[in-house]
Amino acid sequence: MVKRYRYKRCKAYRCKVYKKYNNIYRRYKGFIRMINIWMDRYELDDVIYEKIVKELDWRTLTPRIAYNIVRFLELWRVRNPPREPRDIKKLVNVIKSNSVQRYLNILKGKSLTTLNIDKYKKPIEYLYTELQNIKGVGPTAVTKILHLLNPHVFVMWDEKIRTHYGIKNENPTSEDYIKFMKKMKCLALKFLKYYARDNNIKNLEYAERKISKHHRNKPLSKLIDEYNWLTITKDMR
Repeated sequence: MVKRYRYKRCKAYRCKVYKKYNNIYRRYKGFIRMINIWMDRYELDDVIYEKIVKELDWRTLTPRIAYNIVRFLELWRVRNPPREPRDIKKLVNVIKSNSVQRYLNILKGKSLTTLNIDKYKKPIEYLYTELQNIKGVGPTAVTKILHLLNPHVFVMWDEKIRTHYGIKNENPTSEDYIKFMKKMKCLALKFLKYYARDNNIKNLEYAERKISKHHRNKPLSKLIDEYNWLTITKDMR
C-alpha cells in the first residue's frame, strides 16, 4: 500500500514536471517564431533602431541625437514624448549629469543574462527615477530610453506588457521595473538554454552571441521585447 502511494506520488510529480517543461518549451518555440516573424515584417524598424543605437553615445550626447531618441519614441508609439526644446535640453542635461554618467558607466559591458540585478539595483533604480522626472517621459518612454543607453541590459515595456507580467501599478516605480527585469532575466535564460540545447551548444555565452548574430546582431534584451510586443501588445499567436 505504501509502495503504491509512493508510486502515485512520484508519477504525479513526474507529470507535473513534464507539463511545466512542455509549457516552457512551447513558449521558447513561440519566442523563436516571433523573432523570425519580426525579421520578415519589421526590417525598416530594425534599420532605424540600429542607426539610433549606433549613433547614440551617452558620454557625448548632443541635442541632435536627443531628437533621434524622441523620434524613436514616436515610432514606437509612445504617447506625448518630450518635444519642446526645453524638454529635449533637460533630457540631454540629465543623461550628461555626473551621477547618471557614473551609473551608466557602472552598467557598461554588462548584459541581461549575466547581470546580478540585486547587486546593481541602485544604479537601475536611480537611472529609472531620473528619467521619469523629465516632462513627457512616462514609464514606457523611460524603459525605451534606458534600452537605447544600454541595449544589452535594459528591456523595454509598455502598459500591456508590464500588466501581463504582474505590474498593475498605473504609475510604475523603479522597484516595479526591478521586478520586471528579474522576470525578463529568468525568461531570457530559459529561452537561451533551450536554444543552446536545440543547436547543440554547450556554452550559453556563445549561444547568446549566435542567436544575436542570426537576428541582425540585436541583443537578447531586444529580442525578448519583440517577443513580448508581438505576443502581448499585438496579441499575435
